[in-house]
Amino acid sequence: MHGATADSGGTVTLSNTTVQVTGGANGTGNYGLVATGSGSQINVTGGSVSTSSRGAFGVLAQDGGAVILSGTQVTSAGTTNATTLAGSHTLFATGAGSQISATDVTANASGLNSSAALADAGASLNLISSTFNNTGSSNNDNFPNAGVRAINGGQVVMSGSGSSITTTGGRGYGLSVEGAGSQAQVSDTAIQVGGARAFGISIKSGGAAQVADSSVLISGVTGTFAPGVQVEGAGSSLTLTNSSITTTTPSVSIGLTARNGANITVSDSSITTSGPNSAAISASSTTGTPGTVTANNVTIITTGDDNAMGAIADLGGTITLNGGTVTTSGDQVRQSSFAHGLGARNPNGTLVATDTVVNTSGLSAMGAWSDDGGTSTLNNVRITTSGDRGIGLFAISEQVGTQFNANTTANRTTVATTGLNAHGVAAQARNDQAVETATVTINDTSVTTQGIGATGLRATLEDYGTAPTGRGEANVVANRSSVVTNGAGAHGAFSRDNPTSVTLNQTSIQTTGADAHGAVAVIGGRINGVDATVTASGANAMGLYALGIPGAVSTADFTRSTLTNSSGPIIGVAGDANITLTNSSAAGGSEWLRVGTLGDFPLLAAPLPPLTGPADFPDEITGDLPPLQSPPITAPAPPVSPGLANVTLSGSTVTGSAFTAPGSVSNLTLANNSLWRMTGNSNVTNLVNDPSLIDFSAPVGGVFKTLTVNNYSGDGAIGLNTFLASDGSPSDKLIIDGGTATPLPTGNTALLIRNARDASGTLGRGALTTGNGILVVDAINGATTSANAFRLGGRAIAGPYEYTLQRASVDGSNGEAWYLRSTAEPTPPAPPSPPGPPTPAVPNFRPETSLYGAIPALALVYSRGLVDTLHERVAEERRMPDDPLVKEHEETYGPSLGWGRMIYRSGERESGHSGPFGDSPAYNYDMQAFQVGLDLYRGEDTDGSHDQAGVSLAVGKIDGGVKHYTGFGAGDNVLRAYSLGGYWTHFGPDGGYVDGVLQLHRFDIEAKPNDIGKLETKGWGYTASLETGYPFLVSEGEGENLYENLYLEPQAQVIYSKIDLDNSDDVAADVRFKDVDSLIGRLGVRASKDWFRENDKGETLRTNGWLRPSVWHEFKGQPKTEFSSANGAVPFESDVGGSWWEANLGVDYQADKKVTFFVSAGYQKSFDGDNHSYEGMLGVKYDF
Repeated sequence: MHGATADSGGTVTLSNTTVQVTGGANGTGNYGLVATGSGSQINVTGGSVSTSSRGAFGVLAQDGGAVILSGTQVTSAGTTNATTLAGSHTLFATGAGSQISATDVTANASGLNSSAALADAGASLNLISSTFNNTGSSNNDNFPNAGVRAINGGQVVMSGSGSSITTTGGRGYGLSVEGAGSQAQVSDTAIQVGGARAFGISIKSGGAAQVADSSVLISGVTGTFAPGVQVEGAGSSLTLTNSSITTTTPSVSIGLTARNGANITVSDSSITTSGPNSAAISASSTTGTPGTVTANNVTIITTGDDNAMGAIADLGGTITLNGGTVTTSGDQVRQSSFAHGLGARNPNGTLVATDTVVNTSGLSAMGAWSDDGGTSTLNNVRITTSGDRGIGLFAISEQVGTQFNANTTANRTTVATTGLNAHGVAAQARNDQAVETATVTINDTSVTTQGIGATGLRATLEDYGTAPTGRGEANVVANRSSVVTNGAGAHGAFSRDNPTSVTLNQTSIQTTGADAHGAVAVIGGRINGVDATVTASGANAMGLYALGIPGAVSTADFTRSTLTNSSGPIIGVAGDANITLTNSSAAGGSEWLRVGTLGDFPLLAAPLPPLTGPADFPDEITGDLPPLQSPPITAPAPPVSPGLANVTLSGSTVTGSAFTAPGSVSNLTLANNSLWRMTGNSNVTNLVNDPSLIDFSAPVGGVFKTLTVNNYSGDGAIGLNTFLASDGSPSDKLIIDGGTATPLPTGNTALLIRNARDASGTLGRGALTTGNGILVVDAINGATTSANAFRLGGRAIAGPYEYTLQRASVDGSNGEAWYLRSTAEPTPPAPPSPPGPPTPAVPNFRPETSLYGAIPALALVYSRGLVDTLHERVAEERRMPDDPLVKEHEETYGPSLGWGRMIYRSGERESGHSGPFGDSPAYNYDMQAFQVGLDLYRGEDTDGSHDQAGVSLAVGKIDGGVKHYTGFGAGDNVLRAYSLGGYWTHFGPDGGYVDGVLQLHRFDIEAKPNDIGKLETKGWGYTASLETGYPFLVSEGEGENLYENLYLEPQAQVIYSKIDLDNSDDVAADVRFKDVDSLIGRLGVRASKDWFRENDKGETLRTNGWLRPSVWHEFKGQPKTEFSSANGAVPFESDVGGSWWEANLGVDYQADKKVTFFVSAGYQKSFDGDNHSYEGMLGVKYDF
């Protein structure tokens, strides 16, 4: 029975008409409106259409027919056709070309398997601003009670404001699109479903839909599975834009899911779920074709417990999030169920998030995770978790059977966690089954934790309680990242069990809580650091803590890294561990290394029950909870084992003391120029120094330090602080306890001795050791030392003494110990018979005693060399034979004669008994000076006698190379001098003269020892000279050479000098230069001859040649230099007295009446042969 029919191209038009078709409850084929065939059309305005029998359709368009409805209410209340199982659909279009258009229509369905609107077999529905209600239920997923449905290529377009779909029955799908070619385009539509197993949108078997500006609400659902959107099957797809999905159900109301090859793209939308196990987004596949979800700028909020996650990419599923936010809040209630933010699990479960913000709150609600084959990749994501055990990033591999890696990777991501044991990053695998590797990798990422036990980076193996058949592997890798933890026991990095590891590449760690160690390796764990910085600033917080047992040795390996802390040991080893630092440093606390048992350290927090990967969701049909494997069991506390630490430093620096507890063993190797700055008493079992430096810090309050080792071998250096004084003075010590001290094949150990202060603050001032000396290497409890185990690596000097390193005591009390002595070691003489008294100790004076002692002597040499003699200063001054006599006494004030000369002198003193045990240091010298003078007064009498006086200036220096009494060079002295002088000379009428000179010198002095810093001082010199001579005519010239006479001129001269030098000091002593006086006398004879010539002006010019032998004698000349010492000043006297002869010759050449050039040379040698020198001068004078 049909209420109205249009066929064969006919048209029916109804306006405000009521069409009611009952046909009996069990009748069939009772349709309200039927349009059959192409061109057939029914137009309805207003009115109503209702049917109530089985399989009765309210409106049917078939075989190309069309129905157009406007403002009409259509109701179908009949149940399903018992034969065909077809429901009583309200609007039903079937067949290609068939179409129903509905505007402002209300369609109600309530029968079994019915749809309020259905497009089938290529037919189409065009629904505008209409309402579709379905209160019926279905018990078959293939025949849902849908609000709007497209199957078998059916097409649905739904739009317009006020459009809505509402279902309330079981399997009451809001929008259902099924089969290849079936499509729906929906906009401006509110979809609300509330029945058991009701889906807001269901797309499967190749169907496709585009939904925009719409909403999906799941509310009042009963049962266990009611997703907001489910897209399933290869070719099935959904594009959701600017829409919202909201689910509020008791359990498993997933917001949006793509399965088995389906594809969903959701953009600028929101997904909100509330209820246990109600994830916002999921994707999975059991067919090998991935289900994929791409979410662009989507806001996700979940508020349920257990697996109410933000997004989960399950087996074969792929989820991509671009931008957007994910917020979850919920606790773990049932075992292994978590309200995580983002995650991927099982093979080919893949999640990628970029520029997304993730916030979770609740017990064990993690930010992002991967599990057993899942891969999660985060790019520029911000993760914040709040809740106990709310880990930021997590990877776990625990599946038994076929094995799959779990990988979580974060790039340029920020992780912040708050809560008890809320680790920043964690990777976990099993220690009882051979599962695959769980790995978390962070790149350019920051990790911050706040809470007790909230470790920054953590890798562990956990015990699942089965008989061990293998082991998994867990790794955390941090590249160019930063980790900050705040909380007691919140370690920066933690690796437990083997094989697990935490690797730090260009990564920094900072911990601030008590007992919050920078890095921890436990029971075979491994910490690797390259270009890493680890800082622990809390109480009892170590930079690195390694705890192992013989069968599970923990390991730490750092390269180009820094370990620091502020309390407790920097590196702690409990039990067995291997630690290597390469080009790295460890500093901060008072101890850099502590080795012992677990009881020698603050206890680690007790192990926690391990986490597991998320369990499966409840069964979608029955709601039954999935079976769970046996939960992991809490790991036992580490056993107590004696310490056995193998620590290797290569090119590294450590600061602090080292402690090895009784019963434990520390094997320390320093290699490749490592540096141990030792700040406190230390003990190490076995120490290899190859070649590196162990540098004892300066004593505080006169408390010196010891380094005790059982066995020592090395070719490096040990820097010791020693109060350099007499026997038994305090010193840092290396103590060999019961073992051996030996060199390495490449060399022995150099002891670098630094003079130190005692308890009174006084620096060691040096003293003569008359007994064993100062103990620096002790051998106790039967220890032995090789004869070539040690050497001095530098000079040990204090006061005037040089200390040497000697093996064995003098008194025979310890033949294996090593001492510093300030005595010279003479060659043992043949024993006298009968034996005489002991030979007094001979001091071993340091070379600087000779070097500094030569300074006053060199100052005297310079002073004498600059004052010189009259003829060397200004050449021949006798009147020319043709010079006219003045008629009366004349005096001239002002410049009358200017002169200048260059002086060079070189000499050597080679005393065979020079130095502290002789008369003077041995030295050679070179003197250079430039002197100028100006006559400012000239007076002449009528008899030819005359006087002249003037001033002079000079600048010069004298360099002296000094030898010590041992025959080896002591260094060089440089004296720079600036001189001011005055002179007066009287010449008699017959050429006799008296010449007086006064000179003042200012000295700037540098003494340059070979091995220590230079000594600097200044001083003054004063010189006075009085010289006289009288020429005797020996031979007169004749004829044309009438005036070319030969003269012999006896001469006498006395020179007095005084040297006053400032006191000074060097690194080892105060040096005092006593004032020194010199009184030198000279007797000589000068033979001279004149030659005359006339120039082209007719002027007579003179050339004078002369030869002068002299004898000199020093009457005083005993410089004294004093060195401070513990027993007072030690004087070193030099005797530069004695006699020597000298031979000089010179030539004066008068170029014209005003200019004269002069040159001279000389040679001196002492009568005992110890001294000699030679000199040369070149000068010019100008007569104004």
